[in-house]
Amino acid sequence: MTLANYVTVLILVTLISLAETGAQLCFKTAVEKLNMPANTFREMLMLSWRLLFFFRVWIGMWAGLAILGMWITVLGMSDLNFAFSLSSIHYLFIALSARFVLKEKVGRNRWLATLMITVGIAIVSLSGGQG
Repeated sequence: MTLANYVTVLILVTLISLAETGAQLCFKTAVEKLNMPANTFREMLMLSWRLLFFFRVWIGMWAGLAILGMWITVLGMSDLNFAFSLSSIHYLFIALSARFVLKEKVGRNRWLATLMITVGIAIVSLSGGQG
């Protein structure tokens, strides 16, 4: 992989992870706004139907399409193993978003695990995609 491809893949995977985080935030806030139980299959169907009328759910779904397009581009430029390992950076973005956007409690063990994942991603990234 050339340096230009490597940098492009890093940027695209970061954008993919940020977009995925944004989409998940859209879905989470929509579900919380409805505050409907979904313990049975029927309740899950009703919840899904009602969610289709939330603008933020549509934003999340459109983000998913954009993510798919970017991901296909990444896969054309790098090995799956390298790209998929890099995509794990979303764990960091999700933890940060949960804590600072959704105001959820993120425990010490979760932060430690997220840090370990981030270090692993850095090791994979520094390898430049070379086995």
